[in-house]
Amino acid sequence: MTNDRLNGLLSFNIKNPYKVTVDGVFEERTEIICHEFNNKASCNTAFDLEQLLLSAFSSIERKAEKMTKKQIMKEEKEENLFYENNSPPEKEVSERSDQLLLMFKMQKEVRMSELMDLFEDIVAEKLLSTAGDVKMFGNVWDKIEPKDRLDIAFRYIVFFVNPLQSLSAMATADSEGNTK
Repeated sequence: MTNDRLNGLLSFNIKNPYKVTVDGVFEERTEIICHEFNNKASCNTAFDLEQLLLSAFSSIERKAEKMTKKQIMKEEKEENLFYENNSPPEKEVSERSDQLLLMFKMQKEVRMSELMDLFEDIVAEKLLSTAGDVKMFGNVWDKIEPKDRLDIAFRYIVFFVNPLQSLSAMATADSEGNTK
């Protein structure tokens, strides 16, 4: 399955297999299929995720103040290319997810448990599926290794919620909202 923003699909494999029942038989799988938020509740959760991340990363704005205009423009260009690409390769999604996770771990404003509690609303909306596009229910989600759940959450956020694009815009605007 190909990653496709227009069709709202992100597919990848996690490191540790999870068990799912298919026609009454347990199978081990590693593939995860994410669907873009598609109703009012899931859109609101996505907005909450973005707000949570932006508040957590408010210190990044201070870092951006020390960057040269050329550095900022280079980062903006890279971000725009990623978000304009309808089907970015899995490797690029994974790398950006790892960057976002590392940035989140380094901040002290928001706890990881708050983010994961909020992401479970995405799971409850049945926006995650297993291989074969079988909807993932909470009992399967709970059995996925914690590090894999983090990986899923941050890949979903990077691909669909796009907080890095918002952060880039924030970092390049001055106090009056004008772009630097």
